Amino acid sequence: MTYPLSEYLPALILTLGTELLVLVLLLRRHHRIGSVVLAGFLASGFTHPQLWYVWPHVIDSRTHYVAYVVSGELLILLIEAVILWLVLRRRNGKRVHPLTALGASALANGASFLLGWVVMVV
Repeated sequence: MTYPLSEYLPALILTLGTELLVLVLLLRRHHRIGSVVLAGFLASGFTHPQLWYVWPHVIDSRTHYVAYVVSGELLILLIEAVILWLVLRRRNGKRVHPLTALGASALANGASFLLGWVVMVV
């Protein structure tokens, strides 16, 4: 399934806006805001097109929607946690606990998913 840019770009903007806001709110006390924004942008910027344009070729979203969403979101959550962990560790020169990155990724992705679902339903 291929999505036109007219559908993809608003979803990307909504995702980036939501996830960056959540990440900044969660991580700003221990990391520079610029580093958090960079980490979040790289994480979402890498995974979002994969979920929209690659993952549907792995699991057909039309016939296995729940499996597509659950597996895709879990995979994205893990990949983004690793990217957050790597970027923040490198940019700040201090240890970032992997569970901190995993929790931040889970909350950011959860907020993004819920907001996207609300926008889609309404």
